[in-house]
Amino acid sequence: MKRWLWAIAALFFPGWLTAQEVVLVGETPSAVERALLNADYAVKQGGEADLSTAALVVVDGRKAVKPALREALAKVLKRQGSVLFLGSEAFNYIPEPYDVRPLVDLSDTESYIVERDKRDLKAGSLETPKPVLIESPEGTPAVELQTRRRSMPDMFLKVDAPRRLEDAYNVLTFRACGNAYVDLLALEIIDREGAKWLSFCAITPDWESYAVSLADFIPEGSTAEHYEPLRPSQISRLFIGVNLKTIWHEQPTYLALADIALARNKNPHYAPTSELMRLRIPFETMDTKVPDALFDPAYRATTHAGRTIIRNSLDWITGTRMGDDIEQGYKTKHTRESRIVPLVEIEGVGNEAQIEFFANGPMAGGAVALFANPMEERQLVHEVLRAAEMMTRTPMVVAADMHTSRPDEEGAVYPNLQLTIRNPLGPVSKASLQIDVAGRMEYDQQISLKEGELTIRKFKLRAVREDFPMARFEWNVRLATEQTVDEWRDRVDVERAMLIAFRHLVRNQKRFPDGRISNHYFGDAYGVRAMLAFLHHAEQDAALVERHRDIFATVSFEDMRLCAYRFFDMLCNRQTANGMMPMGYSEPGGVCNVADMGQISLAMAQSAQYVADPVRRERYLKAARRLAVWMEEYYIDAERSKQLKAENPKMAARGWADEGEYGLGASGTKRRLTGPHWVMTDVLGIQTYLAFYDTPEIQAWAKPIYRRNANYFIGKNSTLEGYFQAEAAFWLRKTIGDEEQIARIDRNLVETMLGKRYRSADREPYRNGGRGTLNALPLLYYQRYVGEDANLRAVLLKYVWAFASQGSFRNLERLTEAFPKATHGEGLAASKIAAFGSLWAVEMLYPNSSYTPFK
Repeated sequence: MKRWLWAIAALFFPGWLTAQEVVLVGETPSAVERALLNADYAVKQGGEADLSTAALVVVDGRKAVKPALREALAKVLKRQGSVLFLGSEAFNYIPEPYDVRPLVDLSDTESYIVERDKRDLKAGSLETPKPVLIESPEGTPAVELQTRRRSMPDMFLKVDAPRRLEDAYNVLTFRACGNAYVDLLALEIIDREGAKWLSFCAITPDWESYAVSLADFIPEGSTAEHYEPLRPSQISRLFIGVNLKTIWHEQPTYLALADIALARNKNPHYAPTSELMRLRIPFETMDTKVPDALFDPAYRATTHAGRTIIRNSLDWITGTRMGDDIEQGYKTKHTRESRIVPLVEIEGVGNEAQIEFFANGPMAGGAVALFANPMEERQLVHEVLRAAEMMTRTPMVVAADMHTSRPDEEGAVYPNLQLTIRNPLGPVSKASLQIDVAGRMEYDQQISLKEGELTIRKFKLRAVREDFPMARFEWNVRLATEQTVDEWRDRVDVERAMLIAFRHLVRNQKRFPDGRISNHYFGDAYGVRAMLAFLHHAEQDAALVERHRDIFATVSFEDMRLCAYRFFDMLCNRQTANGMMPMGYSEPGGVCNVADMGQISLAMAQSAQYVADPVRRERYLKAARRLAVWMEEYYIDAERSKQLKAENPKMAARGWADEGEYGLGASGTKRRLTGPHWVMTDVLGIQTYLAFYDTPEIQAWAKPIYRRNANYFIGKNSTLEGYFQAEAAFWLRKTIGDEEQIARIDRNLVETMLGKRYRSADREPYRNGGRGTLNALPLLYYQRYVGEDANLRAVLLKYVWAFASQGSFRNLERLTEAFPKATHGEGLAASKIAAFGSLWAVEMLYPNSSYTPFK
């Protein structure tokens, strides 16, 4: 900005009356310093003690900085300041081991202990392995732990420090090999005062060498932002092994360890590494906090053609959570909310330079720019100034979420665009906000902005028109002041999001040995159902491949087909003689849930039409039929109801023993004969399919069951709020053939399904461990087969935006990169969003492809 413009700007923005302070750390290019001075920044050279008032800190990131500076920079971001890195090595404290000294001779079985360590986790049935001495691929002694049917308990190899260790040897090295279910090694140290220190190391099913800085050990139970790193001389005992709180403990497990040693470190900085960023959840599982100061924008960097490329998400290790898959304390999506602004972009690959504006979490309001590669001086100066202007002098929209309004007095529901606005200036009394969604919903308003705060506001948009291009559209938000303009342009593309979802499911499956995509098969079945429908309709679509060349460079049609077949083949292989499939959560205990099997059997039957191989197609249909027969073992008729009510008065009081319902299913050798109403809801789809679309012989068997359950379901008039309840209602609606019953279904859909969606919470598509996104499927059915209006379109827009907005921090590409493996917690939620979302996406793009046999 010219100096005369600076004087004029000061009249409009009191916060600019004094030049904003920029602190340069390290050897910043002189051309950058001159340019910042010419732009009327007050430029200083300084270190960590000089950052308390800086609007912007520019860091020479070509080599690692002192660890104390990292904490100082975190404080800058926490007070909504900005940091710009010239280079990607600023926080590179990864250890470089040398002068390795063995800590234990594993061939000497008297020098260590391998035993179960009793913890407070009740993990059900476990299998205790016997340690076996083997050789590693390098021929060195190794200890192997292996189970055949169930998970091992908490097992640790324990080594006592033979002497007071030298502090120079601060890197723990070892070789290890796990399996698909032992993918995280627990490391624990007891110090000489009896305190426990924790760390973790992600491992693979292949033998690999690992080096863990002892600075990556955190005192157990610590919530501090700073602690003095562990010194080797403090070590009394080392534990290496399996902590069931941090892995999925329901499958056979394998772990082998070799070459446990300590080493010196060529890296001169002994400090916690950025690896701890991806391990936050396992630490939290152990009630231990990874300090917020351990941020590193370059941690997400990778290489392409010799250049450093910044990834837009982080590979998190998720630990293990059961139930709805995400407990409240482990919901961390909001802490990662941010807007990425590319500065230098390689099309189809990633960014070489970018700014990340944090909209939530511990650094909300802060901004970080990273220039990952050297640049020609003129371009560097231009981009640094552009970044500085955006971070320090430009009010920016840093998050955009689509919600819906509550119904007004007339029952109308409107799109509500929630914007988070960052203002680095003084108070701004007049800012112009313009919103345009697909050229059909415009909004223009003058707003005011508070000084140095994040402003979160919802803007009620116009009703969604009938011609709204729901599957693919562009939107933009323009925020302008007297001197600045921020324009955020983005695209919502359901087709692209669906393909990213398929790629994620294919990749997930490759991480497991048996064909599963996650450990919740019923969720996987929805994604496989979507893949086969998609392949049927789009495999010969050359234009589709051209539109998404970057995605098809990483996954092919054949990859998708093989993934789907491998999954369904696994289900068939696992089916027992009586028809059930004991799988999913509590799988080793022989648990088989009627509700889950209802969803799985519907997926197999409805997908069979898209399977070209007649032998495979008949095999899938046969498996679905056998499941349907098995489910009938749990039907509660009048006689069973009477017996169950007498035996289980508590269950009877809950309605879990009523005639017409179904029991929960098998649990090992026990049968759970009582069950809630939603169990019966889950089996209606497959019963409808068999009663109307299978062979005459199967139809003759299934129709009496269908009629009985349909009459009960419709007569009960129970809620259709859940996606599976509403989906069942549509299968009945298609086939029931009675106008009065159809009318009852329609009234119930309006009162419960639509009523719930119209009053739904802001982030409903992400709720219930990622299952919430499937609520869009019955909305599409209603729109197509019953009727639709602007209210329904507004709710659909919310789901489409959540699933397919490319610039959103929750977009599927960032989500699947952050959680590339489906175990429990957010990793499983990401897989479910991909699987469930892809099914309604297929239905939107190829109508009727997910509903009854396609015609």
